[in-house]
Amino acid sequence: MTTNGERTRGGSLVAVVALLAGCAVAGSGSSAGAAGVTLDPAEPPSPGSATVALLVTETACNSGEDADGRIELESLRETDTAVELVVTVTPRDGGHDCQSNPPTPFAVELDEPLGDRLLLDASTQPSRPVAMPTS
Repeated sequence: MTTNGERTRGGSLVAVVALLAGCAVAGSGSSAGAAGVTLDPAEPPSPGSATVALLVTETACNSGEDADGRIELESLRETDTAVELVVTVTPRDGGHDCQSNPPTPFAVELDEPLGDRLLLDASTQPSRPVAMPTS
């Protein structure tokens, strides 16, 4: 979808309204849950790359398992100055222990190279920069 020269992909009107209202997007009309998002230090982004390597950590109880195959790019908005994304994880069925979950690699393809644009996690408002993980 293109609006005023800005492209958006995925998500829904509910997600957009939730973002504008200052709410978390995860769970806004889908079964997806919240996720922590950082840059993948093994593949740091370069200005010339149109692929951004991320590490996604499921925040729901998942018995310490990764989120492989359940990560979704809920929304992606690219402008001249920023790339805003919302990444979610579809929870597994059944009960699970609540220990920490490992990060899962996930790549996002952009329409154009990242360049000097900010990469922002728009799952909450205000959006926050996607950064390298902290030790």
